[in-house]
Amino acid sequence: MLQVVNIKQSPIGTEKAIQYIQNVWNHQNQVSQFYDEICHLSLAGDSLNDFYVLVNDEKIIGCCGLIKNDVLKKADRYPWITSLYIDEVYRGRNYGQLLMNHVIHRAKLLGYPKVYLTTGKTDYYRRHGWRELESDLNEKTNKIYYKKLTEQR
Repeated sequence: MLQVVNIKQSPIGTEKAIQYIQNVWNHQNQVSQFYDEICHLSLAGDSLNDFYVLVNDEKIIGCCGLIKNDVLKKADRYPWITSLYIDEVYRGRNYGQLLMNHVIHRAKLLGYPKVYLTTGKTDYYRRHGWRELESDLNEKTNKIYYKKLTEQR
């Protein structure tokens, strides 16, 4: 059975959920300090810094976070969706969208009108309704995207 759960409530255990996130992203040459920090913030109880895992029959198969600051710390741009990942053998089943929808719903409940993300996987996000924002990144491979969460009147 599939479940999206906060790492604090993972049926596998909080430590294993944190280990999963760090293993997934550290082997992707990401900065481990960033993931240590956001996992710590998630455990601190801040409603805006939360990490979620996707659990399938007692096995973690994906993760995604909702955080205040990603690579850009701009006072007018938050929250950020970060670190969406689905294990390769489970891709192609819309599990990434399932996780993303959960995190977007959480942002809506918190009253945010938009969410942001940075990515190099532009086609995936465009297909799911994300719009490109002017890039503040020095890297040519990553772009900033946003998604409106409320209807315009």
